[in-house]
Amino acid sequence: MRAVLAVDLSSGARTMLSDATTPDTSNPFWLPRGITIDTANGRALVVDYFFSAVIAVDLASGARTIISDATTPDTTDPINLPLAIALDAANGRALVIDSSDAVLTMDLTTGARTLLSDTTVPNRMNPLNIPAAIALDAPRGRALVIDSDLDAVIAVDLGNGERTTLSDATTPDTTNPFGGASAIAIDTNNDRALVVDSPQDTIVAVNLSTGARTILSNATTPDAVNPFVNPVAIALDTANNRALVVDLNLDAVVAVNLSTGMRTIISDATTPSAANPFSFPEGIVVDSANGRALIADDGLDAIVAMDLTTGERTILSGPTIPNTSNPFDYPRTIALDSANGRALVVDATLDAVIAVDLSTGSRTILSDATTPDAVNALNYLLGITLDSANGRALVVDADLDVVVAIDLTSGNRVIISK
Repeated sequence: MRAVLAVDLSSGARTMLSDATTPDTSNPFWLPRGITIDTANGRALVVDYFFSAVIAVDLASGARTIISDATTPDTTDPINLPLAIALDAANGRALVIDSSDAVLTMDLTTGARTLLSDTTVPNRMNPLNIPAAIALDAPRGRALVIDSDLDAVIAVDLGNGERTTLSDATTPDTTNPFGGASAIAIDTNNDRALVVDSPQDTIVAVNLSTGARTILSNATTPDAVNPFVNPVAIALDTANNRALVVDLNLDAVVAVNLSTGMRTIISDATTPSAANPFSFPEGIVVDSANGRALIADDGLDAIVAMDLTTGERTILSGPTIPNTSNPFDYPRTIALDSANGRALVVDATLDAVIAVDLSTGSRTILSDATTPDAVNALNYLLGITLDSANGRALVVDADLDVVVAIDLTSGNRVIISK
């Protein structure tokens, strides 16, 4: 029965006040879920889950009127599968509980809706869809997030979590749009971000002030020598004026000159030798103090140390190196926490951040579903960057569409942007 019944408070007798034919067939209920009485206006307010609407029911006649739905009185903050409603007569409004984890206010006169509270942090502006990578732009007090669904670079304020679009297909213009942005590194000396576009086999330079995009390196820029096949990760080796790019299909690290864009193979299955070849490398960070880069390799379930001069590879941490404790399952991205003598590795299968000792390679869990607790557990962790000034790592979760701060000491997790 899809109806509103009147129940006598003395006798318990029931009377049909409003249903599909009472008093008429206008605006029938489909799935009424909640009700409140608006005595001052002589009506009941009913939320209908199926119609995503608030229906006013005249207490005398039972007549039904749509007071608020996706287009009534406008399309602002639409109701989405409402569950309950309560009257806030003192403020001339009703409060609607929405299944999108939101509380909406509805004006009792106009039906206009305003978002009062939801799970977004700090607001609904420029929401993340599939955040896949993150880098710190410390001078501007922000993190830059690659959203692989939006094909955009989203700036996230480190103080309040607000999001703005720095660069996408129309921002600041349509020149050199991304075709599949997947990784990012900050080239502070040149006031730009370097974005890996995997489908286009391109490194795109993004102006940190304007968001304007230029091609640094691809199959024809500056030439066709050592073209990328599937670049997936990037790190800056500023001391050598180059970016180091991981190419998944080549199982290689390619050095890209920051001035010219020229590409050189620094390490692959035959360069400089066949020892410890890569097998599905996915993440990279430069450990300048030790003259090496550290590569997260999924095929090896290991962190591979690559000499910055020779390209030689050694296993820093793997299934049995230095022991079998806390083994990787899918080491995907990596950040350097030099102050604590460790690298922080994102394991996308374990949904964990694993700390790797830079000297011994030993592994400890910094943060996962139970460490230090279950609060704000990660669900599909992809990218990581260090925010040392604030004593935290910043990670992106592509399933929850959030940026999470992880305390470097305790491993506690806090959502800073959602």
